Amino acid sequence: AAGTANYNNQAGVYVGYQAGYSAGTNTDYNTMVGYNSGYGVTTGAGNILLGYQAGYSGTNLTTGSNNIIIGYNIGATSTNMTRGLNIGNLIFGTNLDGTGTTLSSGNIGIGTTTPYAKLSVVGQTVAEYFTATSTTATSTFEGGLSVTGTGLNFGANTRFYQNSQPFL
Repeated sequence: AAGTANYNNQAGVYVGYQAGYSAGTNTDYNTMVGYNSGYGVTTGAGNILLGYQAGYSGTNLTTGSNNIIIGYNIGATSTNMTRGLNIGNLIFGTNLDGTGTTLSSGNIGIGTTTPYAKLSVVGQTVAEYFTATSTTATSTFEGGLSVTGTGLNFGANTRFYQNSQPFL
């Protein structure tokens, strides 16, 4: 940190012109690599900001902690973003609280800054297979389900509804 304020922090890594420039007291354990990366972080700790102006471009991260921001000119989702992820303004994470080998309870989003499930995707999705790993799994396809190609197979316990009324 090369800012003008007096500060006291520990275990920080700042590489690049004005990386961590505003780092002050309690900005411990930050890693900021790249020109102006983390420039505005004043009290946030445990952040990993990689890339040209990471965490500084757009929404400037100032007080948030435990974030990962990767990419060229990539900002935070808020000035106090905490336990978040932003990779290239495409992949976002919230509540990333796992440490060591403990799984995080957070969510990942593609094309959304506010994922509401373990994986939330906004936009068209293409996949070869979708596999349910629960015997009680349910699915809702807004607007119906359309299948082309060789057909569609249903299990023996499949129920069909039209206007909330069962048929078949």
